Amino acid sequence: SGGPNNAAAMLTNADGETTSHIQGLFNRTIRFLTEGIRPVYVFDGKPPSFKSGELLKRREKREKAELALKSAKEEGNVEEEEKQSKRLVRAG
Repeated sequence: SGGPNNAAAMLTNADGETTSHIQGLFNRTIRFLTEGIRPVYVFDGKPPSFKSGELLKRREKREKAELALKSAKEEGNVEEEEKQSKRLVRAG
């Protein structure tokens, strides 16, 4: 059953990339909340170069959503407009 190798496999995403840092942050956040501490996380500065591929994917998805929103507006498809508008919301 679940030995150390199984535990390590659980801390990866579908592409096999390590995600243990995310689990650690999640666990720490839960512990803070149970102690009455409300953490605030600030992600500031220029993204690291290894993230450039992910940023490109996000930009492409955003452009696709913008085109779909424009099309939905032209067609008068309110449901699709709402769906695509939600995809264009940005934090910060």
